[in-house]
Amino acid sequence: TNDNGKVLIENWVEDRACEGYDKGKPAPLVNRYGHEGIISINKDGTGSISTTVRETYRPPSGNKIRQKGSRLSLREEAVYAQVSSEVAEEVKPPKIVPDYQSTMHKDYKKEFNSDWPEPVAITTSNLKLPVSYWTDGVSKGVHGVTQNSMQGITV
Repeated sequence: TNDNGKVLIENWVEDRACEGYDKGKPAPLVNRYGHEGIISINKDGTGSISTTVRETYRPPSGNKIRQKGSRLSLREEAVYAQVSSEVAEEVKPPKIVPDYQSTMHKDYKKEFNSDWPEPVAITTSNLKLPVSYWTDGVSKGVHGVTQNSMQGITV
């Protein structure tokens, strides 16, 4: 039941079944401590402290005094680690180096030597001006031009 004593929709079956046990108890106490008399009729009885874990637990058997010193145990751990790494190195397969050469490169190993011929003469074509009206046409004279000399160019 909620604070107003109304039955919640989810708990209506439980509340109706326990109505006989909750006579005279306020709803907040029932919600907090639960219904009395459902599990045990003895209202003054206390629950047992024993649990399954407490009943079935057995402390570990064996000597509780240290049998080896701390230096010896550290040495044993170091030797164990070293031996296990050596064994791991022996068991580990060798690393496979992939060969990325094609069949052409593997089968035909002919070296190519580039023999460029020496130039016969030094070319001056890159020093010459390109052919245009101003290099060739002005000296020949063009129809309709009345002046033979232009700015900076004499004919």
